[in-house]
Amino acid sequence: MGEAVDMGRCCRRHGESSRDGNRGTEVAAWTQNTALRSTPVQSATETSRHLCSSRWWHSSRCSARKRRPGTFPCRWSDTSRVSNAEGGRTMPGRGETSTRLAGIQEEVAALLRSIAADFPVILKDNLVGVYPWGSLTYGAFDERCSDVDAVVVTRRDLNDEEFSALEKWFRESAGSNPWTAKLDMRFVINGEFLDKQSRCCGFYSGKLVRHGSDGNPIIWLNVGECGVTLWGKDARQIAPAISDQYLSDALLLELNYLKEDLARNAGDRSDRAFRHNAYAVLTACRILYTARHRCIVSKERAYNWAVAAVPPERRPAVTAAWTNRLAEHGQTTPDLERYAAEFLRFAAEETKQALAQQPELR
Repeated sequence: MGEAVDMGRCCRRHGESSRDGNRGTEVAAWTQNTALRSTPVQSATETSRHLCSSRWWHSSRCSARKRRPGTFPCRWSDTSRVSNAEGGRTMPGRGETSTRLAGIQEEVAALLRSIAADFPVILKDNLVGVYPWGSLTYGAFDERCSDVDAVVVTRRDLNDEEFSALEKWFRESAGSNPWTAKLDMRFVINGEFLDKQSRCCGFYSGKLVRHGSDGNPIIWLNVGECGVTLWGKDARQIAPAISDQYLSDALLLELNYLKEDLARNAGDRSDRAFRHNAYAVLTACRILYTARHRCIVSKERAYNWAVAAVPPERRPAVTAAWTNRLAEHGQTTPDLERYAAEFLRFAAEETKQALAQQPELR
């Protein structure tokens, strides 16, 4: 998400840590043909077996279907599976079909192809897998405003040689593919996804940097739910199980990040602050939706829900954020600042109330 605070900021832990020899994995079909492979919903028995083996319980369309206590249900996507890579081969699932992934340009697909082809060469044995997430996997990609979000899982922190090689790759890619500038990629250590003491790296706003992790689990709910694997170990095997309590804490922490970001940008009339303002409000809509419905959805779905669900006096902040999200340039007026700050306070209170009503958290 560029420089903006982001619901899936660096996070890790509980991922599998065994070596699996995922080398030479073929690039997923959707990066070759701007298409996505999907596995049709299996029988109840097959689905239950898969979910138990991956420690997940998916809730179709955020239904109230019974789930294991303390685990978080996610919206199921029937067209989300790309590949299941093991031992250097692409292993399509039973009954796998090919489906168009709406909104993906050829240049975006070319960028993903390059990542899948080049990162195994650069990182060699250190690479576990590469996993798209965000709008790419929710069927909500909008070339006007979406970023290309991905997470790279490694066996250890990047050494200086790997870091330098990746810096060179990003520079060269930026010269040949404009979508590199919209790439938001983090490098996380396998087995440390939720560990706040872990080290990670990230490519944000055109620069590769080293930083620590805040252990945010939201990205892993997306990765585990959508199961999209660009290269390497299957996404549903790599994603950790997330408890209700851990996720609830993360939602409240993210709201604090958003409020702090708005406070830092107060009085800033730059395009960056303008975009941050819209992002904060729409992300708060997503957080509130998640707290109330116990599933994660795209910004668009959260926006459509919020304009009908929030009190009338809160709607101007939501509608303005949606309009401004698509704007290339703009200034954050005092009214926009006030609307956003008030909406964040409202969302925080409503989120706390919604989370307190969850039976597992009492």
